[in-house]
Amino acid sequence: MPAREHQSDYHQNGLVLAEDFGVSLKALQEISGTYDIHQLDHELDHLREIGLLDGGFHADSINLDAALTPTPLALNMYVRCRGSRQSPIEFFALEEK
Repeated sequence: MPAREHQSDYHQNGLVLAEDFGVSLKALQEISGTYDIHQLDHELDHLREIGLLDGGFHADSINLDAALTPTPLALNMYVRCRGSRQSPIEFFALEEK
């Protein structure tokens, strides 16, 4: 699974949901600079545990692809970390799905 541009949409109820996003193990290793699979797995598990990531490694995948879909909490946190007080809908200029 190659890395691709990430997109989000929101629904009529106002929730912002990210589209599924994933990368191959090789791409994740190159991006992170970490080649220890166990360390990467531990860090992805931690991000999932604290509610920032919906995914992690697909253990049953031969290529060990990683799902890296950010949660709504992560999207809101990103907006705030960029110094914006806008809602994620306004910040990302999203259209209703």
